[in-house]
Amino acid sequence: DISLQLGLSAAPTVLPFGAAQLQLPVKPTAAELFAAADLNHFVRRLSGTALPVVTPINASSSRPNIFVGSHPTICRRAKVDVAALGDEGYSASCFSDGGKYTALLTGGPLGGASSAVRAVLRELGVHWLHPGPIGEVMPVGRVLGLPLLNLTSKPALMERNFRDLYNNEV
Repeated sequence: DISLQLGLSAAPTVLPFGAAQLQLPVKPTAAELFAAADLNHFVRRLSGTALPVVTPINASSSRPNIFVGSHPTICRRAKVDVAALGDEGYSASCFSDGGKYTALLTGGPLGGASSAVRAVLRELGVHWLHPGPIGEVMPVGRVLGLPLLNLTSKPALMERNFRDLYNNEV
């Protein structure tokens, strides 16, 4: 029996999962729904708490928000230019917004929100050695919330496809 466990980071929690809600856009894309489900799955495993999933229509104004996906108003308040991230770039930030902390996990239309979610999960100590539950490495103990974050990434290459120049195949 081989197990790999990692300790928790020392970064203080500013947005507790137990108080937060996960907010999607009014009309979320399939990629945004997947990113939110992925985040909620791992938050439940990390903290024992499932985040209520809401849209701007039914969101509680008293709870801190973890915004996943395209939220133009929140992007402006967080000073995130999604267009500058390109198709696959992402931004993941947790910031003070009017006296309470807010998290924004957003990115380009080709999986940017999922990349932002995965980047935050890595910051919380989750790692993947290979696909499936047996390849997941979870931190020891409970993770109770998000620390202050400001993560941004753009792919180094324009395309992820490999072209075989000898046989002219993709």
